[in-house]
Amino acid sequence: MTCPHAPCHARPHQSCIVRVNGRVLEKPHDSRITAWAVLVACCPDCQVEPGIPCHYEGRQLDDAHARRIREAKETLT
Repeated sequence: MTCPHAPCHARPHQSCIVRVNGRVLEKPHDSRITAWAVLVACCPDCQVEPGIPCHYEGRQLDDAHARRIREAKETLT
């Protein structure tokens, strides 16, 4: 998946970078991790299916719940 972080936009299967100096980051931007978690995991907190953003009291969240991110990471192992 392409990194949604505005200055980065790393393509799928490429590491995130700092555009100013071209430095490759050791881990993906948080927004890329969140987008990936929303794509692949159900959220135990708000009970939504993969592909549907997390919500709180009827309002869509910009980030995913921490439990959803953990759930997505568990699918990797």
